[in-house]
Amino acid sequence: MTGLQSLEAFLKYFLCASKNLEIEQLKKILEITIPDNGGKIMATIAETLIKQGEELGIKKGEELGIKATVKRMLDKGFNLEVIAQISGLPIDEIKKMSTQS
Repeated sequence: MTGLQSLEAFLKYFLCASKNLEIEQLKKILEITIPDNGGKIMATIAETLIKQGEELGIKKGEELGIKATVKRMLDKGFNLEVIAQISGLPIDEIKKMSTQS
């Protein structure tokens, strides 16, 4: 693990642990602590966090879309095996969704 990766891991932990800390406050701390690269490091970390957030949002949206489609297929009376083949979800999960409808 590189120094930057270690710092990034620490900052992720730190941000999760201290919910009241604003990003701007963190940026100022980094600029004071690392005068030459603090802003650049913060920009790199911010870009990484934004990318991870976007990827998580996309994944979550896909999961919600699949589940919504499965529910509609269940409502229309599709066979569980067909739903599993189309959605990629295990039949057990589809069965649970069918009892929740």
